[in-house]
Amino acid sequence: RIIGWLLAVPVISVLHNNVDQNGLVRTWIDRLTSYFSAHVVAVSDGVAHSLEVYMPWFIQGTVHIIRNGVAIDEIKLRIKKEQKTRKDLGLQDHQMVIGSVGRFVSVKNYSLLLTSFALLYDEYPHARLVLVGYGVQEKFLRQRARDFGIDDRVVFVVGQSSYGYYPLFDCFALSSFKEGISLALLEAMSLGLPCVVIADNYKHDVIVHEFNGLLVGANNPEQLAASLA
Repeated sequence: RIIGWLLAVPVISVLHNNVDQNGLVRTWIDRLTSYFSAHVVAVSDGVAHSLEVYMPWFIQGTVHIIRNGVAIDEIKLRIKKEQKTRKDLGLQDHQMVIGSVGRFVSVKNYSLLLTSFALLYDEYPHARLVLVGYGVQEKFLRQRARDFGIDDRVVFVVGQSSYGYYPLFDCFALSSFKEGISLALLEAMSLGLPCVVIADNYKHDVIVHEFNGLLVGANNPEQLAASLA
């Protein structure tokens, strides 16, 4: 934005996250450089709404909404190239595998997913949870799984491309507090996976409750466990 302003080149800012998801440094950079944007693009209605609420001066007019999408044919080619097997992860064919893909950070709310899985496992001991990602909360989440006594039922796949793991999932879970439009969710949907997604007020940019997935209220581990069941 600053270089564009210095060179008199119009700048288009594309925002992928809700404003309140961003850290303090990112927020202040946006605050200080927002006026250098000729146009602002949001990847979802939710991101556009967060701009209106938290940074109305950023907009300076209409926010253009260009929703996230995925190239299904490209995804299928990547999966074919990177395909993993259940044996690779020590999983058996009869086990029900719940998968999730995303960074191991607080906004992804994996702690809630682990809590719900612990509740689910009590009733369905053949269930397994696979978390594909990386991030600063990895150690915390592993300890959380140990505290629940489910560490031998949870598989962490760290720092690997996610494409080869989607076909191993029977169900995809998205437990984030907030998302723009999750690319991982779109990838899972493109493969026909049933999806269970956290959403405030049961409103979501992609999932319609009980039509193409299940929506679950925020911070309700019992409801999330029931939906997964």
